[in-house]
Amino acid sequence: MKTPFSKIPLGIPLAGLGLATAASVARRPVHMAIGGAWLLLSALHGMQHAEKLKKDASHLASFATHAKAYAKDGEKAAAWAARNTYLHVAFAGTEVVSALPGRVRLRNKAIVGNDELSKKLTNFLTGFQGVTGVVMDLSTGSVTIYYDEEIIDAIPKLAAIRKYFENHAKITA
Repeated sequence: MKTPFSKIPLGIPLAGLGLATAASVARRPVHMAIGGAWLLLSALHGMQHAEKLKKDASHLASFATHAKAYAKDGEKAAAWAARNTYLHVAFAGTEVVSALPGRVRLRNKAIVGNDELSKKLTNFLTGFQGVTGVVMDLSTGSVTIYYDEEIIDAIPKLAAIRKYFENHAKITA
């Protein structure tokens, strides 16, 4: 949804209404009115994030499908769960801004103004086969990684990371 409405922050009013609902339990009419307002704001909040909700639902469905498929084989199930867990841990605190063919842009506050970390990260990333370039922006904490898709997709762990980025990116192709 690309309207001014999508820019209105509803998290704080939702939290306030949640507290007001809990505080007004003793007064039934007030409690119901506040609960109704909370329900309305929750629905509006959901509309603001409809695309993200669809993507999350799709990801959960995929997760469930894979979990069922691997449930019969304990070793495969453990490997699949570990792969999906380590990616979430490895990229904790990192926002996937965009994932386009041959390029991914990440943002992490730890990089802002940290020249030493930036150099270490650049050296680390350019060491991977298939990574063709890395551009850091110390003022925003942005990291843009350029890569050759064919090479990355031929390496299972790097292909899993690329897929993770695509599934978690705000902007995709």
